[in-house]
Parts: sequence; structure tokens; C-alpha cells
Amino acid sequence: MDSNKLKYIAYFAHVCGGLAVLLGVLRLNGYIPDSLVSELEAVFGVGIGTWTVWMGARALKVLGKNEGGGR
Repeated sequence: MDSNKLKYIAYFAHVCGGLAVLLGVLRLNGYIPDSLVSELEAVFGVGIGTWTVWMGARALKVLGKNEGGGR
């Protein structure tokens, strides 16, 4: 697979994970009503979103090393 395509997928994971974390935090702080998102969904969103951001960062780090630009 082309490394540019993998980079786009990793950046997309960053965006989706960040959005999940943001929505989860907004729900847990009461800015989003319970009728739209339950507390359990918000906690899962924060947890899975954080993991998704971390995996995207790891993928970008590995791709950078493979291209010779990483540490």
C-alpha cells in the first residue's frame, strides 16, 4: 500500500479519535444532554477515541521511520 494513503488513514484516525474525545468530554461536562448521548457512551467515546489517537500517532511514527525522516 502506498505510504501516502497510510498517512491519510492515520490522520483520519487522529481526527475521528479527537472528535470522539471532544464529544465525550462535552457530554461528561453536561454540555450535551443525556437524551442524545448516554454517560456510558461518553466514557467509551473518550476511551476508544484516546486509543485511536494514540494508534494514529504510532502509525505516523512508524511511517516516518520507514521513510527515514523519523527518530
